[in-house]
Amino acid sequence: MPANVRNYWVQCDIDGRKTRLESGPQSANGGFTESIAMRDHDRVSWVLELDGLVSRPDENGTRTLTLRLQTRPGVKVSVYDRDGNPVPVPDGFYMEIRTVRT
Repeated sequence: MPANVRNYWVQCDIDGRKTRLESGPQSANGGFTESIAMRDHDRVSWVLELDGLVSRPDENGTRTLTLRLQTRPGVKVSVYDRDGNPVPVPDGFYMEIRTVRT
């Protein structure tokens, strides 16, 4: 990871590649979108999106960074608690993680 990380830094190790894919936004206001497709029998479908979003500055100049993970409708999602018990998940799973960038 570089010394000057802006809002996000993304690393991805892919089997068969000699080098890791890694990068981050160039701009202090930058974000990213990552989409993942999977094979299911004979079809390939887009199943997951990961977005790194940046809010506009508030009156104090503070920005909110939001990491949004969402599945496409119709994708079966299994979520488990820390004890390994299944947790019910509605169709079109959506999750956000928010932090503050000063």
